[in-house]
Order: sequence, then C-alpha cells, then structure tokens
Amino acid sequence: MHLPPDAVRDHADEVLPDKKESIVVYGSDESCPGCAAAVDALEALGYEDVTWFRAGKREWKREGYMIEAEGR
Repeated sequence: MHLPPDAVRDHADEVLPDKKESIVVYGSDESCPGCAAAVDALEALGYEDVTWFRAGKREWKREGYMIEAEGR
C-alpha cells in the first residue's frame, strides 16, 4: 500500500494493525529521502519486521515482487 513518509506516524496503526507482520519499505529509487524516515517511524511505533528495499519500486516490480493496493 502507499503511505507517504510524513503520514506514517499518524496512520500506520490504521492500515498496518499487525505489528509482527513483515513490512517492506521502498521509494522511487535508492535516493528516496523519505524511506529512512518511514523505516525509523515504523520501528519507533513498535513494528518488528521492517525492511528497506533500497533499489526502489521499479526494481521491486522487475524482480517480480507483489505490489499491494497499487494506486491508493
């Protein structure tokens, strides 16, 4: 799902209720400035399995990984 980095603290509990579920954070590419902030915010909120896929969305899709709720 798409959750902008500045909305993570306010909305993570609503859209990600299970703090033990695996969460992968990615941006447009390696230089995405909001990804580190999003990862830090999720971890500070108690999410236990947060991974930053630094290569970005295009590479994520190219490798065949699923995109949930694209377009939201």
